[in-house]
Amino acid sequence: MRLRTITPPLPEELLELLEECNIKTDAELLFSATPMEIYERIAPCSITLAELISEIKRIAAINAAPVIYGDALYEREKMRHYEDTDQEYTSGLSELDDLVGGFHVPGIIEISGDRDTGKSALALQVVVRHLSARADHSALWIDTTGDLSIDRVIPILNACDPLPGVDTAATRLQLALAFDLDTIYQALEAAQAPGQSQPVKIIVIDSVTPIFRPLLSAISAQGHAMMTVFMQYLRSFAETNSALILVVNGTSAMTPNDPTTLYSTRARKPALGPSFTYLTDTTVWLSRAVIRGEDGIEGMPYHVAETLRSKVARSNTQCCFRIQNGVFCTAEDSSTEENE
Repeated sequence: MRLRTITPPLPEELLELLEECNIKTDAELLFSATPMEIYERIAPCSITLAELISEIKRIAAINAAPVIYGDALYEREKMRHYEDTDQEYTSGLSELDDLVGGFHVPGIIEISGDRDTGKSALALQVVVRHLSARADHSALWIDTTGDLSIDRVIPILNACDPLPGVDTAATRLQLALAFDLDTIYQALEAAQAPGQSQPVKIIVIDSVTPIFRPLLSAISAQGHAMMTVFMQYLRSFAETNSALILVVNGTSAMTPNDPTTLYSTRARKPALGPSFTYLTDTTVWLSRAVIRGEDGIEGMPYHVAETLRSKVARSNTQCCFRIQNGVFCTAEDSSTEENE
């Protein structure tokens, strides 16, 4: 900051003396030399050493960080932690919430699986239920494929009645179409614009696969670097805004099959490589399964959620559920067999 722009201003005579010594900013006044060295450089008998030290102390006080006592800081952090943990983030199924260790904030959860396994449906469940429970929050859905239909929100809202924010939940779901990385950055920056009465507390990126897959190469690290920087940006966003970020990821072929999964015959894995998985808190794998009766006849299909890796919950655990009319519900029978 230039010394002439500081309010209240320094005496004009002192400003001229300092400028003659090539001291024009607060940083130069505070750090270029000691008060005695500065005093020896200015014109003699123009100002006393005590007056110079007094003005330097005033500039230092203006630039100093605000004082906060330890007990006040503790109470502030405790209140922030209470507000974070008090927020409603749920899929509507306690078994699924426990599987991921709770949809905690701040956090980044990867949802992966093949087509029609319920990836977008799971993210939409969490978003709509949160907006229905918290009328003072908004959500941002970044759609990279153009597949999201607002009609899918209606049955979930009907299941959330009579939560306090259910009437306005749909209006607080912001939708941004983004087909490249720069547009995603712009959407995230707009979500952090100051003065918002309903801050963005949950973000969905559906999906990251078409954004980063073309950038990744076995002969160049540039794409991996861009992906890592972006995920670090998401981490900073989540921590700064106490937000939950759900990242939908596609799949790629897995050879050989992964022996660590509960379903050893699974031939697919999350896309974008193993490095992407370790940039999130939890990786949830969704698949479809069927119930086989005693007579061997296949019954109604249902979905299986499995934690491939997690920092906050047990890995390689699973739960079963069904999606009926767009709403998650429990499965009647937990015996499963992978649907080939």
